[in-house]
Amino acid sequence: MLLQLSAGYLTIGNDESAFQTLSQIKYFPKIREGASYLFLYHNNWFVYHVHTGDIAAAVESLAQMELALQNPKQRQLPTAYRDAYASAFIQRQYILNMAHGDYAGCEDIFTAAYENATDTLNRVSAKCTLGRIYQHENRLNEAREAFKFAAEHGGDTIYQKKATEFLEELTQ
Repeated sequence: MLLQLSAGYLTIGNDESAFQTLSQIKYFPKIREGASYLFLYHNNWFVYHVHTGDIAAAVESLAQMELALQNPKQRQLPTAYRDAYASAFIQRQYILNMAHGDYAGCEDIFTAAYENATDTLNRVSAKCTLGRIYQHENRLNEAREAFKFAAEHGGDTIYQKKATEFLEELTQ
């Protein structure tokens, strides 16, 4: 439950509560689902570190996510989640690339993420990221459309807030 709670806090942009919640997690059961929990734990730390601008810590969280994907024998990742987690891992790699100013290949990854999303939250997240990519490439009309989608469909999420901020920047 703490993993889900921390993810919720991150989604609404409450980084302090996400930090407090993630800090309460001390161990993972040595059961089949333990690998999933471990992956999600490091994923949530990754998102937290990106939100707070601690890219070095985000790199470490990404490395821990990769270890969880490698299926250590004591914590095998269930097959049902492996593909989704591998996709999330790749997206996180590209987020780090963007943080370092490298946008090569990002559009393809996040266009696919948008097209393959099975829920609104993931579509909004992908569109917000695509907006940043378009803005970086000075494709401002496409950036506006992407941010507009995220602002209109993002509810009370951090993506809605960021998209609204980016839209305001583009209209100045």
